Amino acid sequence: MNIGIVVCFFSPQNYSLPRKHFAGTIDWLLRYNLPISVAQATLPGQAPQPIPKKCRSIVYPNCDYIFYKENLWNLGTQLLPDCDVFLFLDTDIRLTGNWLDIFKDVMEDADVCQPFHVSRWLDKSGDLFQQRPNCASAIEDGQPLDLAKYHPGFGIGIHRDAFERLGGIYQYMLPGGGDSAFWSSFDRTKEGQRMRQYRAEKKMLNIRCPLYEEYRENALSLNLTVRACRPTKAIHKWHGHRKRRQYTTRELLFPRLENENPACYTRKDGLLMFSRPAPKAKQFWENRLEDGDE
Repeated sequence: MNIGIVVCFFSPQNYSLPRKHFAGTIDWLLRYNLPISVAQATLPGQAPQPIPKKCRSIVYPNCDYIFYKENLWNLGTQLLPDCDVFLFLDTDIRLTGNWLDIFKDVMEDADVCQPFHVSRWLDKSGDLFQQRPNCASAIEDGQPLDLAKYHPGFGIGIHRDAFERLGGIYQYMLPGGGDSAFWSSFDRTKEGQRMRQYRAEKKMLNIRCPLYEEYRENALSLNLTVRACRPTKAIHKWHGHRKRRQYTTRELLFPRLENENPACYTRKDGLLMFSRPAPKAKQFWENRLEDGDE
């Protein structure tokens, strides 16, 4: 099993804590002697983050104010042609214990996983203030994917074959939430369907568009095996107050075409851009205050 780690970075407001966590995460991952792909997107005049020579790196200049994580993850896999398993990770987390051994064991039988079982968030003082099980554990256990109960973020493990048949990680949630859309595409429960309908009506996720429906139908047809890596935990480092993330309101700040595909196009190099004006998108990033200012 040839595992490659894929991470990304983009920060339109140049907050210092995300840069600090990014550098720390790269240093931590280098200990495991696995190939690491780093994909970055930068605004005009913005310098990319320095990357150790041991990493494989690519920078996409002149980006937009899109939430680029899944798009950059997909692009980053191009730097790992020799890997048959991808491990996508956020750059503000740590995984506990012998996580890599557990990940390898799980991926012997699974097509897709979250590389942990429980998500834990630290507060500004470094103390635990919240924890939740992950979405992969809900799918594995046949439970409805209640996004108020199960956490979709922090990381995805997937075999290259499954990644290619899916068409990559779903990347068209322009304000973020691509991880929620990705895991929702494996939820077969009727209750999960009702919850997706509710979230769509509240404009919490743009999951009514034909592009996502096609992605979800394909994911269900593949009958992929989904697992959680138990008992690994993901520890999230603090970078701003959770209320500033705007998880339930960010959709309102971005272009939205009701029941149509997202208002974006793909550059020749694969990066997404807005296809129509998005005057409130910059406001989304400004309001996040990721260095913790009130």
